[in-house]
Amino acid sequence: MIRRFNFTGRRKIGREDARVTVSGTAEGPPVFSAELDLGDYGLPVEAPVFIEAYRQTSLMRFPWGTVGDARPADGCELTEFGTGEGVRFRVKVVESASGNGHGRPARLLAMADRLSPRRVVEAVEQAESLLAVEWADMDEVWRLQFDRDGTDEPILQISRRLVTDRQALVRSEPFVSLVLPEIFRSVLERLLLADGATEPDSSDDWRSQWLRMAKRLPGVGTPPPTDNDHREELEEWVESCVGAFARSFKTGRRFSEWWTGEEES
Repeated sequence: MIRRFNFTGRRKIGREDARVTVSGTAEGPPVFSAELDLGDYGLPVEAPVFIEAYRQTSLMRFPWGTVGDARPADGCELTEFGTGEGVRFRVKVVESASGNGHGRPARLLAMADRLSPRRVVEAVEQAESLLAVEWADMDEVWRLQFDRDGTDEPILQISRRLVTDRQALVRSEPFVSLVLPEIFRSVLERLLLADGATEPDSSDDWRSQWLRMAKRLPGVGTPPPTDNDHREELEEWVESCVGAFARSFKTGRRFSEWWTGEEES
């Protein structure tokens, strides 16, 4: 059961003092480690420390010792997530049992939130994807899932009922040529037309990463203002991004090659 906390008067832990690393292979769940430096925040040494891993509605909590003796819990595997892509972390320092009054929620003394981990991929050299991929129990082959409040990045769900290797599917020529451009369009439309997002300052923000990728495509500039007066221009800008994306990934050629090969077989 997830305990409730009183957030009154909490301190903010700097990202430089809460460093998280995710590592793993394709054969098993990813594992994370953390380096915490809590000595300069004036926190009670006996205060318990927790680390939470989360992605949309999935959450795992790990006890991490105390401020004076921070140490990892046994078994820091991210078993609830399938992959480490898109997982973010929180560090919470809470009031100790001895300092808590009877019947009162534990007070949250300090927190670091939305921590993006450093990633270590063992035995495989690959670029970090902007799109997390996970299994889902469904009859559709794939589905793009957006967080309701737009806080967390979209997730590409793949049906475990229909697909045996989700990474093989998303890297296949049919998927790249037929599906990826539509995913790119859907994400940009969600960002600009539905949410009215502008590029944030934080390099860790998923919106910023997607918008920067779009702006770097050949022939694509800065998007128009995200207001109703410029909606038509925004729609045209999104379509220009999708066209540039398709050209950059050569989706037309890749489609022709696998389609022609399939027809001849």
